[in-house]
Amino acid sequence: MQAGGDDRSGGDRYLMLDTMREFGAELRNAAGAASAASVRARHRDYYLRLAEQAAAGCMTAEQTAWLTRLAAETANLRVALDFSFATAGEAPAGLRMTRLLLPYWLMTGQFTEGRRWHDLAVSVAPASRDNAWAVFGAGVLAVQQGDFATSGPLLARATRLAEQTGDADLAAHVTDARGILAFDSGDLVTAQAEFAAALATYERAGFSDPTALVTYSRLASVCVLAFELDRAVKLCEECIGRCGELGEQWARGTALWVRGAARWLGGDNAAAIEDTLACLRIKEPLGDLHTIAMSFDLLSVCLVATDDFERAAVLHGAGERLWTLLNAPVLMGPAYAEIRKSAADTTRNSLGEERFDALSGHGYAMPLSAALAVAKGEAPAAPPAGTAAPGTPEAKANARPLTRREKQIAGLVADGLGNREIAERLFLSKRTVDSHLEHIFTKLGFSSRTRLAAWVLERRATA
Repeated sequence: MQAGGDDRSGGDRYLMLDTMREFGAELRNAAGAASAASVRARHRDYYLRLAEQAAAGCMTAEQTAWLTRLAAETANLRVALDFSFATAGEAPAGLRMTRLLLPYWLMTGQFTEGRRWHDLAVSVAPASRDNAWAVFGAGVLAVQQGDFATSGPLLARATRLAEQTGDADLAAHVTDARGILAFDSGDLVTAQAEFAAALATYERAGFSDPTALVTYSRLASVCVLAFELDRAVKLCEECIGRCGELGEQWARGTALWVRGAARWLGGDNAAAIEDTLACLRIKEPLGDLHTIAMSFDLLSVCLVATDDFERAAVLHGAGERLWTLLNAPVLMGPAYAEIRKSAADTTRNSLGEERFDALSGHGYAMPLSAALAVAKGEAPAAPPAGTAAPGTPEAKANARPLTRREKQIAGLVADGLGNREIAERLFLSKRTVDSHLEHIFTKLGFSSRTRLAAWVLERRATA
């Protein structure tokens, strides 16, 4: 754990081997339950203060630094939340922390992570204003993962709680989320009404976080699909102006993406590409995988219009991988999905099935940094000569099958468990789990847990 107060950069960090960490935990536990709980409570309080500072800083020019800091503290945030919800009397602090971190999870596309903690908060936390926000958070995260059957009742409950508590900001956020649900379901009329109502409330009462500012872009997206392109561009530029006053970047990047979509639909392909690349320059350092996936999709559509089919195929595959990592369906409603599919079909017809599969598989297998380089025109689209793209007959022939135990461990990695947690779950030693993972990475040719998780999730979806 790092000591200190308001340190947005993260500063120097103390790292230790797992064996040393485990030995320290054993010494802490040996000191007695009360002593161990006291240490963990101090740890949690530190990270609760950090979450409060980050929530305030995310509406300023320091936004990127704060999001980067939170990303670096993921393991500590999980430990703090776990202590809060697993310890008697500590749930209110966990509830507060969950509410503060919701914008971070939404902004960086960590829908599964955020949903896990919100579902836990709703189930164990006492009734309070923060509990009402937890119900809303669980609902909006369910929408983002396409789980409409779960999100609808949660948002209806959040609507009632907002009325009971008289929390106008919560009411506006819930209205906004109902708009997302309607939009992703294809009900543009309802979506437009909900977004307009939420935006009117925010403009009167103020924008409490970046996810409120992005309502401009959501309303503009409805206008794009309704071919009200001038109005869409105006809404985006109003958002860009407000973000400029605050120094805010995340909502500004989303507005650039929507303006790019409007310009593409209006026939200005060059301006659409310019806006999308500007969006990527903002979203890359923020780590917003959701909007990066959408940017790959939009660039792919634009590249089809210029007959640059190889780059379009690679970016289509890179986008597929990100949607898999997000554990979410392709969002933005059926019209968006149809445009995306149409572009992929055109690319496939132009390149031929085999070439399209090879290039899109190459894009799927790329590290994010490499895919971004292709998107920005800084790297060639085609894979190196002799490379077998995932999914091709050559790659399948070279692949070594996983054992039953290896498949089991890979599945637990995809579920977000660390090696120690996997060992406890399977009654194995941690060293055995470490060895299994080395074999898995060697067999599959992966170098990261993130890539392994994406591989597992892809196969679950296929099954």
